[in-house]
Amino acid sequence: MSDALLLGGQGYVRIQELAVQGSDGARWTLVQAEGGEQRYLLQLWEPLPPAGALDRLREVYLQRFLDACPLDPGSSRFGLDAQRAWFLQPLSDPSLGEAWPAWGPARRSAFRSRLHALLAAHPTPRFLHRDVLGLLPGGFRIPRVLGASPLTPSQLQEDLDTVPPGPEEGPGPWEAPPEGLDAHSRPIRGRGQELTYLKSLALGLNAPAPMERMVVLMGEEGLGQEALADWFIATVETEGLWPHTLELQHGESAGALLGRLLQAVIQGYEADLYARHPEAARLLARRLASFAFLRAGRRVDEAAPVEPSELQAALTVLEFAQELHPRVLAILNLERADDDLQKALVELFLGSGQPWFFTCTPSGAGPRTFLGALRGNRPWLS
Repeated sequence: MSDALLLGGQGYVRIQELAVQGSDGARWTLVQAEGGEQRYLLQLWEPLPPAGALDRLREVYLQRFLDACPLDPGSSRFGLDAQRAWFLQPLSDPSLGEAWPAWGPARRSAFRSRLHALLAAHPTPRFLHRDVLGLLPGGFRIPRVLGASPLTPSQLQEDLDTVPPGPEEGPGPWEAPPEGLDAHSRPIRGRGQELTYLKSLALGLNAPAPMERMVVLMGEEGLGQEALADWFIATVETEGLWPHTLELQHGESAGALLGRLLQAVIQGYEADLYARHPEAARLLARRLASFAFLRAGRRVDEAAPVEPSELQAALTVLEFAQELHPRVLAILNLERADDDLQKALVELFLGSGQPWFFTCTPSGAGPRTFLGALRGNRPWLS
């Protein structure tokens, strides 16, 4: 079995197979993002479950936005391709397995009592394994399970009881003041109408004859735009589209955003792109680190203005990526884009076949250049 995984256009590496299998055939593995240190719990169904079972998994996954609680890890992902479906959740450090050997009997007893109370208060199925239960000031992070939990609290305790107690006593980390709730640990409340509408738009993007190819979510800061955007992107991904989400940075140039976007969509397929479209790779070599060898290793030039030939090459890359697997391109905080970046996004949208999703606020000048250029394309805009 290869250690490399490409899930939804993003690369991961297996670091530990967990000897656990669900009643529906799911297996669990610890993975790490390629080029990073963040660990994830991967729940994997391979081969792809039947249509009815897949619909139930989608429904349970999206429910997490409505009943989120402090036990939940950060931003999770549920996606699929032709061969498999996956559920990825980031893990918090340190894990219970790392801390447990040093704890004495009194602290262990206090942990068991606190865990029992939290699981009773939040009865969602959890993956109760010492290597994934995260310890944080003020509480725990315990990954969810889509479907029936394969591990019970008593099984977790039996596993922990095999480790002799250590010397540390006193309050555990869960008794410290909390550092604040992660945004993904707060449920979406009072937005039923918006969620229903966004879900219908998300499902429409994957229709055989989509009514829209772009969705723009606009609203003032502090009114829950981030949560609604997460919901929309998650819904799209449950339908099999691979989302590439990029948050615009203040002052980001068109060239820098173009490089980030294209690097994301070709991850794992760089060699295939070069074999099929060598001229596009050459034209984009100053934007993409993957093709820096075509410029004798010179550094990526992010600040240089984007040339028309680069935009044409970028459209070739987007078409190549779309042929590999359907995707949606999500650009957050469009109001941060200057005129040059907005113009580049207009060209990319009009020339590409992918669906796009944007968020913005009406603050300041806002994305006037971008939206103004698309007024004649209202069938694509919601």
